[in-house]
Parts: sequence; structure tokens; C-alpha cells
Amino acid sequence: MDQVSEFVRDVQSGNKEAWESLLRNVYPSALSQAKMLLRDQDLAEDALQNALIKVFKFLPTLETPEAFKAWFRRVLMNEVYLILRMRQKETEGLNAELLVDQCAAPDERVTLKVELFRVLQMLPFEQQQVFIEVDVWGKSLNDTAKEYGLPLGTVKSRLFRARERLRKELRDWLGAETVKNRCTLENNYDKGSWIVSTEQKKWPTMEQFYDYLEGTMPSEERADFEKQWSNNSEWLMELSRHKNFLTLLHSLTGRLTFSSEEIAEKARKLNDQIQDYEMVQEQTYFKETGPSTISYHVWFKRPGQLRIESSNPMVDKTITTVRGQEMLCWTKSSQKARRLKFNQEISKQMGPNYLDALKKLAADKNCKVLGTDYVEGRPALHIQFMEKVDNMKDMNTHVWLDKVSWMLLVTERYNSEGKLILRTLVKELKLNQGIPDSYFELEIPEGVKIDEDESEEIHPFIEISLEEASRRLSCPMYCFQTKNFSVKHQWVRFSDKQEAVVSLYKKIGEPIAYLTLTQGKTSQTNSPAQESGEVMYFTFAGSEVKGVFRELNFGSAMKMITWEYQGQYFSAACNGSKEELMDNIKELHCGN
Repeated sequence: MDQVSEFVRDVQSGNKEAWESLLRNVYPSALSQAKMLLRDQDLAEDALQNALIKVFKFLPTLETPEAFKAWFRRVLMNEVYLILRMRQKETEGLNAELLVDQCAAPDERVTLKVELFRVLQMLPFEQQQVFIEVDVWGKSLNDTAKEYGLPLGTVKSRLFRARERLRKELRDWLGAETVKNRCTLENNYDKGSWIVSTEQKKWPTMEQFYDYLEGTMPSEERADFEKQWSNNSEWLMELSRHKNFLTLLHSLTGRLTFSSEEIAEKARKLNDQIQDYEMVQEQTYFKETGPSTISYHVWFKRPGQLRIESSNPMVDKTITTVRGQEMLCWTKSSQKARRLKFNQEISKQMGPNYLDALKKLAADKNCKVLGTDYVEGRPALHIQFMEKVDNMKDMNTHVWLDKVSWMLLVTERYNSEGKLILRTLVKELKLNQGIPDSYFELEIPEGVKIDEDESEEIHPFIEISLEEASRRLSCPMYCFQTKNFSVKHQWVRFSDKQEAVVSLYKKIGEPIAYLTLTQGKTSQTNSPAQESGEVMYFTFAGSEVKGVFRELNFGSAMKMITWEYQGQYFSAACNGSKEELMDNIKELHCGN
């Protein structure tokens, strides 16, 4: 038995000192977790305090001390989400085009929300926890039953009783006229039955009704059920009452009632209305040595015109323009310019379409909508993506979507320890200003030579295996040890003669790459913009090679070294120290 379980058993036995020991053990990590979600020290302490009060009161009912950690985490997260719902700055959630009639005017919802959460605190603990899981978190009945180790019927019963208590309290609070005008909140327990009918014996059971309403009824049974009751006006009225109440309830708790397909369709329609935009964006990497920020000023105009001005302390100002399938890039400090061509597929991807970015964020992750906040004065939908990590806590990504354009305003990526690693923030956003075409013509200063190759054409990156890359390049592929890493290999193609493989290695539980390895038969695809660097000799594949080491301040790659070996060109970058980079290079081995 671990120490926490021993403390729990001692507390259950009446040992008051054990409670203090238990608090000292769980408090720091619990506070850190609450603060990571709430982003506010005082609110995090409030959530933890509320959770500990409930834990102290109901700890004697916990049958297995070994289950304490998971149980405590659920109680704490439920308190966090209650506060998240209460502190939403905008009570409507989404605009009316996405959310159906919420059965209450905006000014009523403000007071209704306060009343709802007051009544919620009055519910029996077991009903309260199930309600929060389903109607605040948005979990399914099946998932809730599995998480609590309860029969599905028990979860349904507790949820039903919680909802009926809330429905009764809201009915009494709203009053007859408000209920009549807004929605029917009748409580059928008043007459001794969950449904009132002149033919009650023929009505579906409460179990069937909830299976239908929550979508847990099998499809064939659902079709028969609808066929049987579709012509029964009293049944349809009762179903409408429950749906109306749940719409009101979910608009107050923040649980949304539309699908990801509906969100995508809304974003697609709004996206098509954007003819041009201008934005100022900051990308900040948070490292042990301190934050590192890169600023971008971006202009876009349909079709396929883009201008990006970036500012980096180490690289100086860089201006990039894109027109159709051609890109021109100029760096002020080096007084060098380069012209590249895109293939047609990349050219089509230019623009404000953030659907693909959202799809990538959502891949293999759970998703929760946390409500509406404001970003630089713009209303934004706050969404949390949670990625499971074996034997670790979830990795969380928080995004804020502009509710006017559905463009990403903020992206925050956290590791499994809850530390913020990367933040991308849109400081300014202007839409449809009528940006002139001339703004996308880059004037290169006199005397600056433009480096270009007519045969070069950038193609989209595609995922590839090392075996396939070795076959295409007709040379061996090298890789780092992958015991503590996840890895993704990407094929990069500039022309038939300029191809390479970029491998991204992430530490388990970290959201961004720790190591990046590029290997190919041309040096042009591997070298950074700067030419200067420290010449050093080291051992690679059993031979001494000459490399050039550079210290960068660009994105997450801080240290980088390039070298050549038997006709292949390599570059390795590390989001760590020079010593860490060289230690990992020692572990490089032929992977095929």
C-alpha cells in the first residue's frame, strides 16, 4: 500500500493527524493542476478548497483507499469545471446560428446560472458528481459508469433524479409566467409518476426514455421505438419538455448541443466570406532559460497572396511574400534574397482556412468546450483538447477561436506536468480591409542578388517510413534511440535532385519536438540562413566528421549542428543544451 492510501485508511479510522499528512501530500500537485486549467491562483485555491471540503465529508464512504487518487482527481476537476462555467464572461455560449433556442433571455440566464449552481450544491454528493460528469463535462453515460465503476442503470437513475430536482427548483424560482413563455419545466413527480398520461401503463419505462434521449439506445431498437411513438401527441409533448429543459440546462452549464460537423460547417461558411485579413501574431516558447518570442505581421488576400514580416532577435527582420505559386524571401541582416516556387497543391492551402489545423489538434484527443472568453477584445470560443499519455497525466492544448471569423486567436500547449510550453497569440486582427495587390510585391534593395533555381519547387510534406525514405534516396537512414520518444518522419521535396527526410522526436509527455534530424543528398535542404558557426569535429557512424555548430533563437530549436558523411548531408537540432545535442548524436544509428 502506498503512503497516500495509508493516510486515507488512517483518516477513515479517525486519526486527525493523518488528515494533515494527507493534505501535505496531495495539495501542491492538486493546486498546480487546478491553476493550469483556471489560470488564476485565487480561483484555483477556491476550487481546491471546495473539493477538500467534500473529500473530508465523504472520505468515510470511500470503500478502497487505493482508489483515493482517482476519486480525489474527479472531485477536484468537477469543482474546477463548475468555476469555469460560472466565470464565463458571456452567458450565451455560442451565437444563435449555432445554438438553438435556449428557453431563456440573456439577462435571465445570468441569474439562472447563479441559481442553478446554488441548487447544484444542495444535491446529494453521488447525484452531484454524476450530473457534473454528464451535464457539465459532457461525458457519455457509458463513460461515466466505467469511470465510477457503477452499473449503467445506477448512473441513469442518479442523473435522472438530479435533473428532476434541478427542474423543480428552477420551475419554482422562475414562476409560472416565465415558464409558460419560455419553456415547460413541469415536474411530474408532483403527481406520483415521472410521466403523466391517461394510459400510463403503455408508456415507455424511464430506462427506455433515457436511453432514447441520451443516444444510448441501439439503432434498430431506436427505429422501432420512434415508429411506435411518433404519432402519440402526449409522448411527443413530454419529449419536447425534456429536450427544452436540457437545452436550457446545457446553455447554463456550458455543455454544447451541436456536433463537430456543425462547427466545421459554420467555420467553412465564415471562412469563405474572408477576402483579406491582417494580423499581428506572437509565438512564445517557454523554456528553463526564459521565454523566447517571435513576432509576425501577416497580410493575406485572395486568391493566394501572402506577406509575412517576422522579427527575431537572432535572425533580424525577414520579409516573405507569396503570389500564386511563387515565394520571395529577403533577410535584412544577411542582405540575401531567395526565390522559390510552390507546387499547385501548396498554393491551394494558402489562406485563412484553420479547419485543417483544428483537425490536427483534435486527432487522437478528447475535446471539451469551456465556454466563451475575450481575446484582445474579441469574443472567442474556448476549447480544450486532451491527449492521453501512457502512465502520465493528459497533455492539454487550449485554443480560442474567433467567433466572427473562426480563426485561431490563441493556442496554448502544455506538457503532461501541466507546464505551458508554447503560446501563439493574435494581438491584432482586421478582416476585409481591401488590401491593395501592390502590398504583395516585395521590392528588393539595389545590389542584393536573388538566389533562385528554376528547377526547384516546394512540395507538401508527407509522412513516410524510414524504409521507404531509404528506398527513394538509395542510401541508409539514421535515427535516434526512440525508447523515450515518439517520432514522425516527413518527406521533403524541392526538386527531383533535392529531397530529404525530416524526423521529429518528441519526449513522451511533451507537445513539441525535442530533437529534429534532417538527412538527404543535398546540403541546400539542411542549412539554416546563417553561414557563420563554430567548426567542430566529432564521431559519427564510427568515423570522425567535421561539423558546423550554431546556436539559434528560432522557435524551439536552440542548438544545431550540420555535417556531411559519405555523400549525405545531415543537420540535427535540439531544444536543449549543446551537451545534450552531442550526447544524442552519439546515439545515432542506422535504422535500416
